[in-house]
Amino acid sequence: MRALRPDRLVDLASGLWAVDAVQPVAAVLDPATGEVRAVVGWPQVPPPPVSEDGPWARVLGDGTSLWVQQDASGPVVRVDLDGVAAAAWTDGMRLAACGPGAAWCAPLPPPQELVGASGGHSVERSWDRLLRVDATGASRTVEVDGPVRAVRAGTRGLLVEVDDDPWHRRHLGAGTYEVVRASRWLHLPWSSPVPPRLSRAEHGLAGPPDPAPQHDDGGRVHSAWLDPVDDEPVPALGLRWHLGWSTGPGAGRRRGARRAGATAHDGSGTTLRHEDLGVGRVRAAAARGGRLVVAVERPRTPPWSRAAPVELLALDPAHDGHRALLAPDAVDVTRHCWPLVPEPLEAGSCAEQLRAAHDAPGTGRAQLVGSWPDTHLELTVTHDERPGVVLRRRVPLCDELGRVAPPRYADVHLEEDLATGDLPPLTAARDGVLDV
Repeated sequence: MRALRPDRLVDLASGLWAVDAVQPVAAVLDPATGEVRAVVGWPQVPPPPVSEDGPWARVLGDGTSLWVQQDASGPVVRVDLDGVAAAAWTDGMRLAACGPGAAWCAPLPPPQELVGASGGHSVERSWDRLLRVDATGASRTVEVDGPVRAVRAGTRGLLVEVDDDPWHRRHLGAGTYEVVRASRWLHLPWSSPVPPRLSRAEHGLAGPPDPAPQHDDGGRVHSAWLDPVDDEPVPALGLRWHLGWSTGPGAGRRRGARRAGATAHDGSGTTLRHEDLGVGRVRAAAARGGRLVVAVERPRTPPWSRAAPVELLALDPAHDGHRALLAPDAVDVTRHCWPLVPEPLEAGSCAEQLRAAHDAPGTGRAQLVGSWPDTHLELTVTHDERPGVVLRRRVPLCDELGRVAPPRYADVHLEEDLATGDLPPLTAARDGVLDV
């Protein structure tokens, strides 16, 4: 069984969509009861390329449908309760924002501009372009007056940030300067016809738009720590919520024992409430049905499992406490998952090379455990802070689809944990082995 592991929560008319972190599937929930109204998959969409940091699919909602793009190299698709309803080629552009019945795709932001100490001048501004895809999959290109820095959905229309004058140089050291440009926001009301181009003269705002969340990514929480001072809040239910690992008394020092928390604040920043969400990490949050729904990733069991279970919790703003909305193993999504790829020809060679590279005298032992697609690199060391036991870490060498995904910094990550003391207590050891 492959259980749903959501890391995005999207509020749509049909319910709260809990979207899996890896697989092309979502559960549509009744936000009040947690009842699963539907399980929707889109496995015909190609999976993204292998990435040590990802996959980082873009998942947005337009109020009625889900829009998904697994990778810039793949299509953008509209998903409804019946699965894929429309698809469009984006020519390498990324899904950036959604408005009523449509999605907008944008190019990557311009690269950093560097000039030398002699001065010189930066590159001239040029027209850029956006791609609008409607509910049927029909697309059209809209030119933009200047390089596009950001695109987001505003309350009343599409907001596009472009480079503008003036610009200045910022010294980076070693005789190198970065070109820093001013920016200008363009606004296209949702109710207006889509023009062939967005210009600063016709669509430019006099100043920046109203503040809005920086991350419009299915309610995904990007920061691991609870930081009411510097982190962006989640606006919900008339309050400003901060979520993440708590730093208060009893919060837990070790990564696997850290407790997730949620704090609610009013407009002046006064803390009105604190909720202990248990051991784990907050992955996403969304307001729906008069409550805040939070996805909390629980510890892996066993600790070398490829992925951790995720539980959905519901917080009622009128009452302290929270309740479980969806258990980690409540939804079986196996039939909607991408199939395993054929065993890669290089899988064995990759595993052996990684074992040899990590099996260095004086730093510990490395060996291979298991067989494809569940081959793991096992690192074992001893450490003065945990005398009398062997510390063991197992790292998967393939992703969930069976594709080779080498952990290039497995030894570095282990060394960092040893140096910082981020280790389980001795009482967690079994048969002389402590899994870290």
